[in-house]
Amino acid sequence: DEMGLGKTIQAIAVARVFKDDWPLLVIAPSSLRLVWRDEILRWLPELSEADLSVVMTGKDKVGGRITVISYDLCVKLSDKVTSLNPKVVICDESHYLKSSKAQR
Repeated sequence: DEMGLGKTIQAIAVARVFKDDWPLLVIAPSSLRLVWRDEILRWLPELSEADLSVVMTGKDKVGGRITVISYDLCVKLSDKVTSLNPKVVICDESHYLKSSKAQR
């Protein structure tokens, strides 16, 4: 779908339905991690920044009710991400999953 059609909000709404099954993992392009943080806090006002872990470097905390991470860091930190045992996962720009050589 094209940009601006509300896919992020729809994904957040679906994730909210499955809130009892969290932790939620959001995997997105690097440039969109902070957009996801802002949109989550906007559309899930019952949450605070303390509920979110936005992984910006390999040294950042992975965990919490919601983790937002880039595709590249998800691969590099795969052991930590797997240990979260996320039950709800959102893959933004999922065409990145097509192949390891997909353009980023």
